[in-house]
Amino acid sequence: MLGKDRVHACSCCWNPARNADEIVRQANQRLEDHQKIRDRISIWAGQELPRTQTTRKLRRAEIAEVVEKGVASSTPPPENALA
Repeated sequence: MLGKDRVHACSCCWNPARNADEIVRQANQRLEDHQKIRDRISIWAGQELPRTQTTRKLRRAEIAEVVEKGVASSTPPPENALA
């Protein structure tokens, strides 16, 4: 999540053969309105997103910083992201 109102998807294992629009559409079908992906999708360079050692929670601030700096490559927002 970037900011308080934007949900941003970050994928570690991107398969270019899969359609980003379809992946986001399927994910958004299962999410509540406030959880839906409305932003672009970033491809994380590593094998895993950074997590804390003890509880394995995502280090959201670190992830957001990398995404905002543009270090993770990104794809534009899907056309039907909210479908």
